[in-house]
Amino acid sequence: MRVDLSPIENESARNIVLLAMEVSCNVLGIDPLVGFLITEEDAEAEAGVLQQGKSVAYIIEIKKSVLEGDEANLVRKIAHEMTHIMQYENDYLCFGAHEEAIVYKGELYNWEHDGEYWLAPWEIEARGMELGIWWYYVENT
Repeated sequence: MRVDLSPIENESARNIVLLAMEVSCNVLGIDPLVGFLITEEDAEAEAGVLQQGKSVAYIIEIKKSVLEGDEANLVRKIAHEMTHIMQYENDYLCFGAHEEAIVYKGELYNWEHDGEYWLAPWEIEARGMELGIWWYYVENT
């Protein structure tokens, strides 16, 4: 794993993020190149992956408040986004020209409202891995 943590000013948060990424890479079997973008409170999501595609430099955007918050939430956010990176790396997840059209494991998904998004299989997988990686993090660090 190659990572640029320089945008994360808080040393404690930087150490947690690095450890969470190492654990996530171990569990998910990936070795990505990742950078960070810190967002303010008016950002739509607490965290997300900006760069999407296989074998690219991924950018994880994360709210400053998440970095300054509790360790469990921070580790789970990193695990969630690293799961999406694994999905991109393994060609499981591909966004179409419009964000409403997504291909996941070869199947096309379209939705008309956010309620369907929360039931999307790639999100269910990422939320499940959040918990599994958090448990692994607690047990092994």
